[in-house]
Amino acid sequence: MLYSTDSKLEFVNYYGNTSLFSLEILRKSAKPIGEMNLLSIGCLMPHLADYIGLFNHVHHNSMTETRLPVTPQSIADRYTEHRYDFFELPELNVDAVFSHAAIHCFSDPRYGNDSNETDQRKPYQAAGKLRQIIGSKKIPVVVSIAVNEQEGFFRDNVHLGHARFIESFKFAGFELRDYFFDYVCGGIAFKPEYLNCETRRSKTLPGVGPSGREWVVGNYWFVS
Repeated sequence: MLYSTDSKLEFVNYYGNTSLFSLEILRKSAKPIGEMNLLSIGCLMPHLADYIGLFNHVHHNSMTETRLPVTPQSIADRYTEHRYDFFELPELNVDAVFSHAAIHCFSDPRYGNDSNETDQRKPYQAAGKLRQIIGSKKIPVVVSIAVNEQEGFFRDNVHLGHARFIESFKFAGFELRDYFFDYVCGGIAFKPEYLNCETRRSKTLPGVGPSGREWVVGNYWFVS
C-alpha cells in the first residue's frame, strides 16, 4: 500500500511523495477518482498532467505559467487554469484539493505576490480562503509546505510553523487526519540515511540548525 512506509519512497522526490500520499487517501474514498473534480494549487506540470488524466476535471491555480504537453483545446472539458492570485479564486465545485509546496509561497514576490510587511502572514490565511472556495462540502485536502517547529520569514523564502499552520486550518473548520515530514528536500543538508522510509515519512521535525533557516517538507491531510 502506497500510504505505508515502502522502499519505493527512495526513488521519488518530495513532490512524488506528496502525490503518492494524496492518491492513496483518495483510493479510500467511496467516490471513484475518475468522477472527482480536483483543485490543484501550484502542482508541478508532470503531476498535473497525471491528474488531468485521472480526474473528471482539474482546476489548477498558479501565478506562474503552466506548460502542458497537450494543447488547451484538447483538454478543455477536463482542465481549467486559474492563473491569478489564490485569494481571488471563486467558489468551485471540487471533491478534493492537492497543494504542492505552494501555500508557504503566498508572500513571496518571485511568484507575482505583492509582498510587504502587512501581508507576510498570508500563508496562514489560506485555510480560511479554502473554506470559502469549497463551501460546506466535506472533502479531503492534502497540503505540502516548507515547515519547521518555528516559522522563518526571510527575503524570497519562507517556512511555516508546524503548530501554527495546523491551528490555522482548525480555525477554518478543518480536521487534521494525518501528517508527516519528508527530509529529502532542499531545506536541510542531505544525508544518505534520509532516503529511508522513517525520514521520508517522519513524525519528527529537525529543529533549528546552525543557519536558523532549516526546514523540511510537511505533508498534511485535512478533512473539511
